[in-house]
Amino acid sequence: MTKRVVVTGLGAVTPVGNNVADTWSNLLKGKSGIRTITLFDASELGTRFGGEVKNFDPVALFGRKEVRRMDRFTQFSMEASRQAIEDAGLAEANIDKTRVGTVIGSGLGGMNTFLQQYDILKTRGPRRVSPFFIPMVLPDTAAARLAIEYGYQG
Repeated sequence: MTKRVVVTGLGAVTPVGNNVADTWSNLLKGKSGIRTITLFDASELGTRFGGEVKNFDPVALFGRKEVRRMDRFTQFSMEASRQAIEDAGLAEANIDKTRVGTVIGSGLGGMNTFLQQYDILKTRGPRRVSPFFIPMVLPDTAAARLAIEYGYQG
């Protein structure tokens, strides 16, 4: 038996736009999201250019307390997913949440958090490492947080 999957909504947080409309418009205009890296010191890398997301304010989206518990990759995933759910009209839809699941592909989890917490471990000791360290670096955290946020259980 063949099962169908239907894409009903889109969301995007990218170096060329923080929503689908801006991303698509900028791609059609040939705009590049590749610029000089500003989020960290890239002086020792083989390149100083990368695709960084700009003008993304996670505190405005999630609140200060939640932002402290989410790595940047999870913040991007949550916002892009929120956009897709809204675009699909599912935010307020009467759906059986036991039949809705979340899947987000990621080869690595929260590398920003990993590097920050490693520095804290080296300079200030293990007692200063965040208790949210492990949940923030796991690659499945983005999908898990999304399921929790929307009550999806499938």
